[in-house]
Amino acid sequence: MIRLFKSQTRLTKRQKVPTVLQFEAVECGAASLSMILRFWGLYLPLGEIRKGCGVNRDGSNLKDISNYAKSLGVAMKGKRMTAKKLISPSDEIYPCIAFWNFCHFVVIEGVSADGRFYIADPAMGHYKVGVDELSKSFSGIILVPQKTDKFQPGGAPENELGGLVGYLKDFKFSIGVAFLLTIVSTVAVITTAGLKGGFVNDFLINARYGLGIPIVWLTFAMLLLTLFTTLTYQLVYRRILLKMMRRLSASIAKKIFCNEYNFYLTRLRGDIAARLMLGTYISQVLVTDLVTSLLSVAGALLILPFLFVMSWQLALASLIYVVFAITMMTYFVSTLREINRSLDYDQAKVDGSSISLISERETIIATSQEHSIISDWLNKYTPVQSKSQTASIRMNFFKFLFSLNKSIYRYGTIVLSGYLVIEGDLNLAGFMAFQAIRGYVVDPLTSLADLSNSLQTAEASLGRLTDLFSVQDDPKVRSLSEVNSINRKGYSSELKQVNVNDSDSVTRPLLTKVEGCSLEANNLILQFGELKKPLINNINFKLGDGDMMTIVGPSGSGKSTLIKLLTGLYDPTSGLIKYSGEDWLNFDDITIRSHIGYVSQEVGGFRGTIQENITIFDNQIPMEDVRHACQLAEIDDIILNLEHGYYTDLGDGGGGLSGGQLQRLEIARAIIKKPKLLFLDEATSSLDIPTERKVLENLRATGATLVCVAHRLLSAEISDYVLVLDQGELSEFGSPGELSSTGGIYSALLSQEER
Repeated sequence: MIRLFKSQTRLTKRQKVPTVLQFEAVECGAASLSMILRFWGLYLPLGEIRKGCGVNRDGSNLKDISNYAKSLGVAMKGKRMTAKKLISPSDEIYPCIAFWNFCHFVVIEGVSADGRFYIADPAMGHYKVGVDELSKSFSGIILVPQKTDKFQPGGAPENELGGLVGYLKDFKFSIGVAFLLTIVSTVAVITTAGLKGGFVNDFLINARYGLGIPIVWLTFAMLLLTLFTTLTYQLVYRRILLKMMRRLSASIAKKIFCNEYNFYLTRLRGDIAARLMLGTYISQVLVTDLVTSLLSVAGALLILPFLFVMSWQLALASLIYVVFAITMMTYFVSTLREINRSLDYDQAKVDGSSISLISERETIIATSQEHSIISDWLNKYTPVQSKSQTASIRMNFFKFLFSLNKSIYRYGTIVLSGYLVIEGDLNLAGFMAFQAIRGYVVDPLTSLADLSNSLQTAEASLGRLTDLFSVQDDPKVRSLSEVNSINRKGYSSELKQVNVNDSDSVTRPLLTKVEGCSLEANNLILQFGELKKPLINNINFKLGDGDMMTIVGPSGSGKSTLIKLLTGLYDPTSGLIKYSGEDWLNFDDITIRSHIGYVSQEVGGFRGTIQENITIFDNQIPMEDVRHACQLAEIDDIILNLEHGYYTDLGDGGGGLSGGQLQRLEIARAIIKKPKLLFLDEATSSLDIPTERKVLENLRATGATLVCVAHRLLSAEISDYVLVLDQGELSEFGSPGELSSTGGIYSALLSQEER
């Protein structure tokens, strides 16, 4: 059998592809295609490929991958194969994309001489599997890529670290000061080493006692100088680190809140929260590891000529040791590169699952799912533990070799120094001076290998930042772009401009006031990816000031998706939404967002008082407005009956209130700023019918235009208009009275509810 495999090696020669690891399970297909494209020299951001493949919360399929690849000049040929056929294919098929475990995509690179398959897995990196293991996981379908004449290589591998090093440009002066301090410290080190040698050689051996006191005083002066430079350097270092942390963390936080809504649908909350802390970690790597190490190396290079002056033999031996140590470290680090990236991604998934597990604990316990949930969590944690142990074993072995090599160098130079002293090529002063300063040369230079390891470990985290910053900004979030222009006096300019996307591209001032509260949708279409079927298709309606419309339809018909479109969470693929006759982007951010109120299906709260939950920690909102909003939401009496009233503390997720009370709290939060357009996505589903009627009547009395999504048709019966959705398309539109007599979907839903 082995002889058979060896005879087939020519046909199955490995075609190793660059590693592209997925950030979420849904993008395995896009990551696999990215590996194929990079193998042929086309480097595109994973986010761009993800968008082209139409990746959404359900992932992508072979058809989506194939169609997008075709647009890039790569023809994908689908084949049904078995594991045995993959060993000896009739033609060249590697590298190819394989469907794995009926839920995943990997790249098969080829077959080794011993019959093991080379796998490039977006979730785990490179590894090999045998025929039996492949038969268990392989789902029988592959995509064989072939370049066409339209294929154009281009782009370059991401230089994630290089992009972040640019953050250091703003600290040129501080780094320059640190470099000058390094020079002064180096001078002190060299002087101190010379004084030690002089003390032994001249004072002790040659009995030149007149030099004793000056040497002592100079040594004491050098110690004071070293102390001063060290304290000053630490001060400069801390200032650089703190400013870097603040700046980078602010950029990450800003980007997270500027991203499109789709970004949050396909990533775990815990993972997103963990990315907020990457600013601290990466700042420490850049400043503590990179800048400090490079300054230490600069000092070592300044001292190195003095080593050659003392003894070229000892200096050469030191350089040989440094080169050998760096080479050895670089090799070992390269073997851990892929596992470090994969480990970081897996750890992020575990962190996200942990937060979800804790936040959903009530549901888990109530449904007796503890065993299955914990099992699922352990399945995610097991790869982290396994990869950590693998990395630790390799690193411990390397540390042993490095320590052995260092001990050989240390004692070897002592022996060599003694031999040179005996031969007369080195005096005792030179021996003492070399022993004093060799650590200042050797340690910083060998630490370059440690720096490489730190930077490589950080590169995995930088990949998560690259993923974050590669996502397109939501065009409706512009207020955060003004953060940098805020000073102690406020905004630098009260007039904000926007480039309106009309035919003449005229730049005009943003509107700071909304006249009326009408809402209009024209030919509204939403689809995730050009290859996907539209979720919302050709929706048209118009509501006047103060009108109320309820969106109804069967489950999965697109009701919540439509309301997310109307509230600006989704951007329509085509069509227009007009608020009082104007596009969203024509308004100032604060103006349009204050004009709109939204209550989603997911009710919850923050850890804090009831007042803080309603105002979202805005202390400028008066208590009179808070109480008025609660009265409209029919929760004011309930709050006043609590022991501490509006200052009652709530737990995480609004713990302390019932589901219906939390819904009313959400409604109060939505109307606290008196919006003129109010969107309710099943916001009264937990209320009893009399309370629901009172709340809706109160909201209508404010004069705001209401758009509701409801399964219970009470809100539809008191609405001016009812919009019926069926599979994302507008099926019926009109008044409740008109639709109830047409015999359509609304009439059927009404009949079912009356039963």
